[in-house]
Amino acid sequence: MNLGDLRTAVAAATGLDTSDASELALLDRWINEGVVDVLRRTRCYQEMATMALTAGLDGDYTLDSDVLQILDIWIDSDEGPLTRVTPEEMLHLRRAASNDGVSRYALAGSNLFMVYPEPSADVTAHLLVVPRPTKLSQPAHDPSTVTYGGIPEELHPLVEMYATFRAGLFRRDASISASGLYQIYEAEALRAARDTSAKGGRKLAPVKPGHRGGHGRSRTSSNGRYPA
Repeated sequence: MNLGDLRTAVAAATGLDTSDASELALLDRWINEGVVDVLRRTRCYQEMATMALTAGLDGDYTLDSDVLQILDIWIDSDEGPLTRVTPEEMLHLRRAASNDGVSRYALAGSNLFMVYPEPSADVTAHLLVVPRPTKLSQPAHDPSTVTYGGIPEELHPLVEMYATFRAGLFRRDASISASGLYQIYEAEALRAARDTSAKGGRKLAPVKPGHRGGHGRSRTSSNGRYPA
């Protein structure tokens, strides 16, 4: 579904008029909000990004506004992932000048990226991110295109559902159960997130040899980390 298709579908469900410039602008706003919300919830499109960390600075950086979410981060290829902490924990570590050899990062708000300890040399941080899409503005713009979100076509109904929910709130139409539609949207978005996560196959936990549980099965554990 491109923007033109989404406009038509949402307008048909809610009675909005696509020939009215003000209502069309609202439709486009809600559809673009839906694209961003689906990306945040499902993480269905991800990219690698880099950030230069400079030695001798205070460890504070401005995160690129094109990043919606950081999913993982590490310094160069052999340093391993950074451990995420809260901004409060980061400030406490800095005040205490505590350095146990573990590199940490925090995100304060949506823009302030903090690291500790400061790198002793200029390094490159590698980030796995959900990028912010360019807004749909022309009827042919398609949210499955990387520029406009990279959302698989099978998830486009979620964008339509979100925009229909927002339009229902705007119209306060008794025939459109906005709250009920939003509950369905949340449930479907959660299912889509699970499906996206499972697309790469089931992750097997490493087996700890030499120890068996009560039913003769080996106990397993997984220490995988995937910060929100």
